Amino acid sequence: MTYIIDILRGIVIGIANIIPGVSGGTMAVILGIYEKLTTAIGDLITNRKKFKENFFFLLVIFTGVIIGILIFAKLFVILFKINIAKQLIFIVFLGLILGSIPLIIKIHNDMKPNFIRILIFLASFSALFLTSFFGANKSAISNLNIEITGQILNIFNLANFNIFYLIWLFIVGFFAALAMILPGFSGSALLVSLGEYSNILYYIDNRLILPLFFLGIGVLPGIFVASKIISKLLQKYPSNMYYFILGLILGSAYQVFTGIVPIFENHLLSYFLSIFAIAFGFLISLSLSRINN
Repeated sequence: MTYIIDILRGIVIGIANIIPGVSGGTMAVILGIYEKLTTAIGDLITNRKKFKENFFFLLVIFTGVIIGILIFAKLFVILFKINIAKQLIFIVFLGLILGSIPLIIKIHNDMKPNFIRILIFLASFSALFLTSFFGANKSAISNLNIEITGQILNIFNLANFNIFYLIWLFIVGFFAALAMILPGFSGSALLVSLGEYSNILYYIDNRLILPLFFLGIGVLPGIFVASKIISKLLQKYPSNMYYFILGLILGSAYQVFTGIVPIFENHLLSYFLSIFAIAFGFLISLSLSRINN
């Protein structure tokens, strides 16, 4: 049963990672596995005693992440062409983010505000406020038309790519992974700002193995580096780190909100559906918080 729940958690994180402005790290916090996830990644190689436990936990979570990305990347390419559907997807995630705030406030036994913690909170919120100018509102639809040159196992497709572009995808993957691990920072919003979000959705949708491979081998070291640093900081300065994360989460809510404003449809049905969507996301988040507690 635990494995099924962890796969579902991974699917939610995977979905979050392909929506510009929504953070997979934030979803991991909401789902109550952020600290365990970063610790497991950071200690996978260095902690031999817990290697088996960490390996199988990560295998299950990332199986869910891959399922979420593969299934919903294609679905979102279709849904993002429908303005009201795109609007409601963003609003549900806004509700999920806002519903996680009570969990963060109660997550540690020493969360009383002081000057340093408020300063940390303001710094992390400001960082997300500035990154909201990355351009997460750009279209998620790709207009690429790449010629398929072959197949592998009748599943993956092959096409010709410039080697320098593939190296660029490796670099993009590394920095996107850093953003995905930090709660509040949207890896997909970073991909938008780097001009690769629509391209990567296209590669996933068309199962183009070569660009996805180079992106993937960039993501792996990025995840390990970020997780190791965050895991150590959570162990040494838990309260300060949770204030940092709270600032990122509120900043993430602002980012998602700015993504909703330009696409919001101003009519009665839109308002009704939006209220339902944000309430649905908020209640799901609160329910997950209670389960985690």
